[in-house]
Amino acid sequence: MKKKTFGFLAACSLLFSLSSCGGEKVVTDIRIIANDSQYLVGEAYQPMQLSITYEDGSRKVIELTEDMVEGFDTSVAGTKTIVVAYGGQIAEFEITVTDFYVRALEIKDGYKSDYLRGDTYTDGDATLILHYTDASQKEIPLTKDMITFFDTSKLGKSEVAVSYEHQTTTYEIDVTKPTIESLTFSEDTEDLYFVGDEFQGLTADIVYENQTTGHVEITDVGQIRFFDTTAEGEKTLEFDYQDDTITMDYTVKKAVKSLALEAGTNLLYGKNEAFRPINVIVTNVDDTTETIALDETMVEGFDTSTTGKSHVTFEYGHQTLEFDVIVPLVNKVDYETSTDKSFRIEVEDEDYVDLSEVKTISTGDSNLEDAKGEGASGKCTSNIGSVAGNVIPIEFYSEFEGIFDLQINVQSASGKGGTDQLLSDVMTIAVNGEAVEVQGTAEKSGPGNWVMEKWNLADAVKGATLKKGLNRVEITTRDTVNSNTRLPNIDYFNIVVTSIAE
Repeated sequence: MKKKTFGFLAACSLLFSLSSCGGEKVVTDIRIIANDSQYLVGEAYQPMQLSITYEDGSRKVIELTEDMVEGFDTSVAGTKTIVVAYGGQIAEFEITVTDFYVRALEIKDGYKSDYLRGDTYTDGDATLILHYTDASQKEIPLTKDMITFFDTSKLGKSEVAVSYEHQTTTYEIDVTKPTIESLTFSEDTEDLYFVGDEFQGLTADIVYENQTTGHVEITDVGQIRFFDTTAEGEKTLEFDYQDDTITMDYTVKKAVKSLALEAGTNLLYGKNEAFRPINVIVTNVDDTTETIALDETMVEGFDTSTTGKSHVTFEYGHQTLEFDVIVPLVNKVDYETSTDKSFRIEVEDEDYVDLSEVKTISTGDSNLEDAKGEGASGKCTSNIGSVAGNVIPIEFYSEFEGIFDLQINVQSASGKGGTDQLLSDVMTIAVNGEAVEVQGTAEKSGPGNWVMEKWNLADAVKGATLKKGLNRVEITTRDTVNSNTRLPNIDYFNIVVTSIAE
């Protein structure tokens, strides 16, 4: 029988007090501290301690060896009184000795003996027979807390160790290999190779029939077998994990020379439109070709949430294909939700405005500066106003045909910004290759001296034809521009759709 264990502070009677000799401190109280008060017949002395209290209130604890106590006897059952004398004080402590206890353990026949690798013990897999000193028996379920050793990490025969009420026993189990229920290779595990490629590693997660799991990470080609990229084809490599041989199929393709979009590919998308299948022509090093249909999972950078260009990349066979997907500035979604039907183009937006060939007044001058003052945003043109023949091309796409007006947010640069400026005096405008009438005025921005802090939205072109697809507007400075009569500073353009074709 298992002994009931508790911390016990024995209260002892103070029988008498003796003065200590030689100047030692006077002991006023002693108490026995025992870890257990119950013993089996024949059981050996269990360590005890003695707590000592002195006259000055200080305390200390000493170990009690068997020769320091009187009355300890487990030869027969019964209640025994243990006595300790120290420093003129006496303490007593009772122990109970019993002769009814578990003398042996036995595992009942029919226990679960077959386990899979990685299995854990479940309470009740075996039954424990308790043999008592009076020859009686009792059966109880064997629980995990009674097991001191249970190992299913290795295949084959294994012993389980059991401990209960100071008794031990063992029994044998047989550990076998579980079958693989599922094998999943990670998304970054490469299964497509090209002739001459080196091994790129693999990662796999395994679930066995008993729901134990395994995780495999291999980076060294020496850990696998049958990896070969000397020739194209469908192939299978293998590797070992635990006691299993695991295989993975992979494909070896011809080395790739170049990638190109299929002729006539439409790269115009509606706003928020999903990716459409795109065919890519693959040219191999032997000049054979094949076609790959791209989906969104195969590319990076695709985005139709905003207008303009999104730069898309596709990698295959160590080659990279780059192309731009375009969401038209003038699109149905924004047109239907817009109140003024206008589409703004900031002059600094390189997706729409090309200032790369625009000349400045002198070498080294910037053609853009921060736009300051009421009604301005972002950047505006700078130092290009008095240069004749400057061409500012504006390109944008439209999802539909129609009619539009061109508005320009400007501020006068003539007379140092102190006088109004007719746009027709300083610029010509062509829409889709055809000259159009220039209207509107850049209003003076201040009392002269380049105050340049007030902007106005001028109607530069009225009733221009809007094409479905690419539209190009060219603003060209006249030959008559000079330091007094110059192109105004330009902040942004508005494409205002006045009607659309049914």
